[in-house]
Amino acid sequence: MVASPEPVWRPGYEHLPTASFNLRQWCIHGIRHNCYSAGVHPLHAEESATTQWLTCSAPFSSVAGGYLAIAHFAPLQAHILLGFTFSDATPPIVFSPELRYRRNSHWGLRAILSTHEPIPSCVICGLEEDLLFLRTSVREGEEVFLYPFLLPKPTLQALFRSLLIQMNRMNRDAYPTPFHPFSHNCAMMALDPLRTIGIPIPSRHPAWWATTRIPTLLARYGIVARSKNPTDHHLNPVVRGVPPIHPQWGQWWRRRLPAFSPNEGQ
Repeated sequence: MVASPEPVWRPGYEHLPTASFNLRQWCIHGIRHNCYSAGVHPLHAEESATTQWLTCSAPFSSVAGGYLAIAHFAPLQAHILLGFTFSDATPPIVFSPELRYRRNSHWGLRAILSTHEPIPSCVICGLEEDLLFLRTSVREGEEVFLYPFLLPKPTLQALFRSLLIQMNRMNRDAYPTPFHPFSHNCAMMALDPLRTIGIPIPSRHPAWWATTRIPTLLARYGIVARSKNPTDHHLNPVVRGVPPIHPQWGQWWRRRLPAFSPNEGQ
């Protein structure tokens, strides 16, 4: 993994990652990595963080595990992320379907629902200790729950490839499908790659748009592991006080989060 050149910013939009790949190898350009300073309290980490844009390349056969992450930030409101681990030295990578924000713009629900200026969607790609740490230890009021995939490795590798295709399509398209909190939200964007590789998820399910229900529904299809005890999946208490500069941050929480100890093998 090496540092990418200074990113080329699209006019008015946040820097977006893209991928190049063939049948055996993949390469992602623009992986976000917020670097946090040593000795800084986690709640002040975002203020002192510096952002690097990385390029990472590895064979598809190195995809070894993965998980669904749900970040709850309000009653019945949550954000969905997909994470992947690798059998080689490649660090864990997380994909986050989001809004393609304009610079110096702040949108509320009224703006999101507005038909005058549709808000395009995109996929952000970042290192695990950036996107997960940001939600567990930097932002206040977000609670993260992780659910490991129960898919065989060939299916995980196909899912990873499908996500790269989706990321390229959404991030390179000048007019991607607009974001909508009910008809095209982060949950639907995260489920599309699963359907693409042939996993039988109904395209129209009355609860698919309700992100907080996704783990329960995917567990019924045998896609993710879900314990009856929610604390088995709760990441915040496990990593509280552990900075992302810990040399083995990912291994730290994997050894301590009950839902992951028998599944990830790391």
